[in-house]
Amino acid sequence: MKCMYCGGEMEWTRSTYTIDRDGHHLFIKDVAAYICSQCGEKHFQESEVAEVLTGAEERRCGGAEAQRSRNRAREQRCRGEREPG
Repeated sequence: MKCMYCGGEMEWTRSTYTIDRDGHHLFIKDVAAYICSQCGEKHFQESEVAEVLTGAEERRCGGAEAQRSRNRAREQRCRGEREPG
């Protein structure tokens, strides 16, 4: 496989995939990719990227839910309510 930018040879290996979203930077290591041996250009396969993005979205939503849960508990304490359980 040839690099579409410089024509160098692409090698199948693993690299770090970076995501910049909503002011947050996520670095996911060890993602399969083709990397040009000449210029270093990376090409990630759609299936790998889809898996990475799905995992990132699940982590983001899980983190948001945990934050909402902490906020609810804090509000209940401020109002003098007891937490369920």
